[in-house]
Amino acid sequence: MDYFAVSLPDLLIWEDSLDTKNLIHCKYMLALGYYGMDDKVHAERYLKEVEELDNNHQGIQQFRSLINSGL
Repeated sequence: MDYFAVSLPDLLIWEDSLDTKNLIHCKYMLALGYYGMDDKVHAERYLKEVEELDNNHQGIQQFRSLINSGL
């Protein structure tokens, strides 16, 4: 990490790559955005990409439940 911070937004127990965390977050936002614009094809694409990078992502698990419920 090349900056000083008093506190971090996430508890960092293990050394995670900030670039990877940023990539996951951006793809998650893309999935939500495309779903909100009713573009299910692109939303599903980014959803799968995030699941491949982090299958324990809480937001993606909730989002998958929403999609599977048919809403």
